[in-house]
Amino acid sequence: MADPDLNTLNGIANSCTVLIVQANKAETLTQLFSTPLTLKNLFRAAGSHDDILKIDRYAAMPGQSATLHIDRSENTRFLAIVAGYYPFPQSQHMALVPVPVTSTKSGWLMPSWQAHLAPVTLDIRLGSDSISHFSGAEKAPFTRNNTAPTETGE
Repeated sequence: MADPDLNTLNGIANSCTVLIVQANKAETLTQLFSTPLTLKNLFRAAGSHDDILKIDRYAAMPGQSATLHIDRSENTRFLAIVAGYYPFPQSQHMALVPVPVTSTKSGWLMPSWQAHLAPVTLDIRLGSDSISHFSGAEKAPFTRNNTAPTETGE
């Protein structure tokens, strides 16, 4: 959902492009977001990054409410949400989310484990100058060597 005063500049609300970036490693996203030129190119749909699995772009309008259903790419372990606030996205405009993994054990004598990626449902509110509400998943810090946690803590 977007506030009516979304991305306000000089008292006028503006649209905001939101990127949903999928990657296998958090380090890929951390490096990407620490390089302003590369991040700017993502918003312009220019250039590419080998370790990025998929990028979805959506335009959010002031006061708009939308439900997005996004297909997860194979091997996606981390999602990044980046809102393109004016003049340039900064840390309060980004969220890094590990895709949760659930594991189940079957068998008693010779146990076997199965791991499955769980669905991710996020509730995001875009405010006048930052992401004002984020729920549905734990945000991961933008640091190197992030690993996706499992539901059982393993």
